[in-house]
Amino acid sequence: MLTQNSLGRMLPAMGDFGQFVRLKRIEKQLSQRKLAVLAGLSSGAVSMIERGERVDLRADTVSRLARALDMTADEAWRRLDEPEPALSVK
Repeated sequence: MLTQNSLGRMLPAMGDFGQFVRLKRIEKQLSQRKLAVLAGLSSGAVSMIERGERVDLRADTVSRLARALDMTADEAWRRLDEPEPALSVK
C-alpha cells in the first residue's frame, strides 16, 4: 500500500484535476485501464486527463470519473473548478 510520503515523492504538485484523478486512482489501487472500464471511458482518455491534455471535460465525463473513484460529482467539480496544491492521504 502506498503511504503519504511515497505519494508525495511520486506526485509532488497535486494542483490540477488530472493529477487529482491520478492520485485518487493510485489511492484506490486502480490501473488506468481499470479506472477506464469502471468509468466507461477509454484508457487513452484517462491517460490524457491525468496528463492534463484534456482540460475541456464534459459534465458526463467528470461524473463518470467521480462515480468510478467513489466520489460525489460535486466533489469532483469542486476539484476541477478550484484545484488545491495538495491532497492528504489517509
